[in-house]
Amino acid sequence: MKLKALGFDSISVDKITDEALPNHNVLLKKEILIIENMTNLDKLVSKKFELNCIPLKIENSDGSPIRAFARVEK
Repeated sequence: MKLKALGFDSISVDKITDEALPNHNVLLKKEILIIENMTNLDKLVSKKFELNCIPLKIENSDGSPIRAFARVEK
């Protein structure tokens, strides 16, 4: 299975002071989406789940706020 996205519970995948954004560049070059500022990730540990990320359609943009939610398998 090909990795499509990485989610983080931090404000950025890079240091805020690093204007070069090395991690952003590596991930985006490999077409891996970056999802930042996630919460409640601890509730998904050791569980099988489906992650849904619904972005706003913003013309000529390289990012968007999203509504992220996980559907946990029982």
